[in-house]
Amino acid sequence: MSRFFIYKLIFVFSSFFSMYNMCQKSLHLKDVIRHPILKSPAILYSQKIKNHTELFLWDSRKQISTKLLSSAFSSVAVSFMPHGNGFCFVENEVLFLKFLEKRRPKRLDIYEPIYNFGVPVWIDDSSFCLHAQRGDRFGIFHVTTDSDVSTIAAFDNIDCTFPQKVGSFLFYIESFCDDFISTIICAPYPFIAQKKQSISIEDLFKSDSELSPTLIKKEEKQMVVSHDGPILFLKMIDEKEGFFIEPVSKQDITSESAFTCYHIKKIQNEWIKEKLFSFFLPSVLIDFSYNSIHSFLPRYYRGKLYFTDCYKRACRQGVDLFSYDIVAKKIIQLTLGKNLESFFSPVFIGNTLFYSNSDYICSQKIDRC
Repeated sequence: MSRFFIYKLIFVFSSFFSMYNMCQKSLHLKDVIRHPILKSPAILYSQKIKNHTELFLWDSRKQISTKLLSSAFSSVAVSFMPHGNGFCFVENEVLFLKFLEKRRPKRLDIYEPIYNFGVPVWIDDSSFCLHAQRGDRFGIFHVTTDSDVSTIAAFDNIDCTFPQKVGSFLFYIESFCDDFISTIICAPYPFIAQKKQSISIEDLFKSDSELSPTLIKKEEKQMVVSHDGPILFLKMIDEKEGFFIEPVSKQDITSESAFTCYHIKKIQNEWIKEKLFSFFLPSVLIDFSYNSIHSFLPRYYRGKLYFTDCYKRACRQGVDLFSYDIVAKKIIQLTLGKNLESFFSPVFIGNTLFYSNSDYICSQKIDRC
């Protein structure tokens, strides 16, 4: 066996194990929380080791991390209450509510036949909305901390996903299953009546749609934009501006997957859609589910979109962090990783940008970006 072949074999195996370790261990920044006890901004992050995800809160001033959940839980779809007193998370298709002053999380006993939950979007400290699957289709549901569920939007042959409540309006995506066309919808957020506490005998013979009818009426819906293709993610900046992500293609497992970011803006009562940029992610890091791709999605802050991309990497297996100026149409590279090192989507406190890789949290002044 030649020396060259041995070196090549060592390189292949070392690359494989480095990639395996990168997939097995990762640190992802989720959000910035105004912590009521710390009295200062704190960063919510998750540490994933193999298939187990643990949740922490990091005090950016004291550089101290606090574990939020017992290791018995592996949380996904984490979302904090508006006032930071607690948070909701998903564990094995079950919704849990955890208050900071309580030791154990509270299970939300939801008896409606919904599952495959998205990330909760809090309306106030006692209720949130999210998308979830009921039957073969996804719908949008209003859930209270008392486990009451109301159907906001659920239709035959249409998937309703990624709700965003901005002011008194609800924005979400409708995906038509027959012709692969997606639309972004805007409608007034419906009034949610208090649920009755008892179930009558007649209720036992009613269908799910009869027990929980859709609250958004057809005449209340306004189409923001229509898109020929799937939409993976929607984020509204305010009532007149937002952006969404389209998955362009998925190639073989050794290559990268492409995505395109679009900007939507309301100008003189007309919504304008504009293609901004494309970015690429290694297929080994994602499986096209929202939970796997969430830490790589663009995040908006002060007129810029911050996103990750592997396109400039020679090996195409690690990702770097970039910023895109929406007005200037200019992309700036913020990190320069080595080999398989990956940097994940950032969070922001004042003029400081915080981002992470598999092992540590970094910071950078935005003025330098």
